[in-house]
Amino acid sequence: MDDDVYAFLEKWVEENVAPVDAGFKSERLDDLVGRCLRDAEEAGFIESDVEEAAAELGDCDDLTAYLEAALEKVGEEELAELDA
Repeated sequence: MDDDVYAFLEKWVEENVAPVDAGFKSERLDDLVGRCLRDAEEAGFIESDVEEAAAELGDCDDLTAYLEAALEKVGEEELAELDA
């Protein structure tokens, strides 16, 4: 697999994943997955490569799990900033 898909995915998460209220997490996650796959396709990547890269980067099953973990991480970071 092309290393560019890993770079794309990491940059996309950095630019697009932001904290969300718990009540909207599932809805937001669905939106993120769809947007990520559309943006990846526009960038010339196929869905299976994005799914594989997400699984490897996140040590998880798929893109959904990877983005869910990213949502959790940014939420925890925001809470840590608020506590500081």
